[in-house]
Amino acid sequence: MQPYFEHAGVTIYHGDCRDVLPTLPNTSVDLVLTDPQYFLAPPGHSVKGDQEWCGSLGDLAMFEASYEGTMKEFKRLTGTTGQVYICCHDRSYPGLYRLAYPRWPKVCLIVWYKPTGRTGNGWRRSHELVMHAAGKDVIYTEGFRLDVVGIMPVRTMKRSHPAEKPGELADFILEGVPKGRMVDPFMGSGSFVEASARAGFTAIGIEIEEKYCEIASNRIAAL
Repeated sequence: MQPYFEHAGVTIYHGDCRDVLPTLPNTSVDLVLTDPQYFLAPPGHSVKGDQEWCGSLGDLAMFEASYEGTMKEFKRLTGTTGQVYICCHDRSYPGLYRLAYPRWPKVCLIVWYKPTGRTGNGWRRSHELVMHAAGKDVIYTEGFRLDVVGIMPVRTMKRSHPAEKPGELADFILEGVPKGRMVDPFMGSGSFVEASARAGFTAIGIEIEEKYCEIASNRIAAL
């Protein structure tokens, strides 16, 4: 597959990661850092009248099945030394964990606290999750890091992508990863790829929508 863009150690592919990832050699990736679609239906999405609708385990089963092949690729690419970080939330995490637990000996969770301030009644979500998985021979950079971090999200009006994550979140994760080759198979507008390039990684970004490939390319070209 021909790259959409190449510059300063960054390669961007316009396509489906299920087609691109198998073209990469075994154990050729030191880091997978990505933010895939969560796409679980919210509770109550099909409520009619007074009928109460609750989530189904079938929702989680479909979500899990949709990512099984991709997780196999992550394991093949990272081997026993690489690291994987996948953004998720409270309802997508169970499916991702079930896929990671049999494949990696080290699986843990990072909590991203978003101190944005909310109004109204009840509990408001002020955090997201990042699932971390690593092989038995993984090596982290020196130092001790807490698994909770407070970082402001990208304001809605400043986003180039509806689910854009702040580069500071990537910076926090990259501090624990020795320099090497990273892959973001759900690149979006490229904030993780840009942060990785700034930190000295070679990077591969894969994105299925061309308009976001263009945005990411422009970000990288400006480095």
